[in-house]
Amino acid sequence: MVGSSKLFLAPPKTRKKKYPKNDGGLPGESNDFDDLFGEIWDAEWARHLLTMAQEQMRGEVSPKWYQIYDLHVLQEKPVREIVRKLRVSAASVYVAK
Repeated sequence: MVGSSKLFLAPPKTRKKKYPKNDGGLPGESNDFDDLFGEIWDAEWARHLLTMAQEQMRGEVSPKWYQIYDLHVLQEKPVREIVRKLRVSAASVYVAK
């Protein structure tokens, strides 16, 4: 469905961490602030990548297919409800997913 996508999503572990280090401890010593900041940074980065990928996908597929995807995957609506509401086959819902 999205076959020719050009979006490159770098895995979080392969990119350099650009957040500042807290100099409150000894050299080479990790502290709680650095760990917490790193976790928050990685979570925000993952959310940003997901949002970018969804926006790109939205532009590449028909509005009907994106609506099916949105209802089933993002809003977690059951297949039966989507079939009834949009009058599509259950197979279409699984394909859109």
